[in-house]
Amino acid sequence: MAGSFSSEAQMTAYANIFAEVVAPIGIGKATDLTINQTAVGQTNLSGTSASFKIEGSRQTIFNVTLPSEALTIINEAGSMTVSNFTSTTTNSLHGNASLISIDATLKVNGTQTAGNYSAKNPFQVTLNYN
Repeated sequence: MAGSFSSEAQMTAYANIFAEVVAPIGIGKATDLTINQTAVGQTNLSGTSASFKIEGSRQTIFNVTLPSEALTIINEAGSMTVSNFTSTTTNSLHGNASLISIDATLKVNGTQTAGNYSAKNPFQVTLNYN
C-alpha cells in the first residue's frame, strides 16, 4: 500500500495559520522639479529632477503612477506646458526606503515671455502595492 490511513469513524487534522503584516508604504517629497534656464522655442529636459522618498517593508513591490496629461505652469505674462513625466525606479524597496526621481519635458513656445514660471498646483505621484 502506498499510504496508510485509519478507517475509524472520525479523525481530526490540524493546520497552522500564518500571516505577515507589512509596514504601510509611504511617500514624501524630497525635491521639486526645477527646469534650468532655457531659450524661447526649445523643448527642455534638463534641470533638477523631482525626487520622492518611499518607505515601507523591505522588498515591497509597488507601482508608480505619474501624471498622464500635460500640466500648465504660469506666470503673470503667460503659460507653458510640462508633459511626458518619467520616473527612475525599480518598483521595489531596497532595505526599508528608496528614492525615486521624476523628470518631465517643458515645451517653450516661440513667443514665450521671459520670466519665472511655476505650477498653479503641484503634480501628483501615487504609489500602489503591486
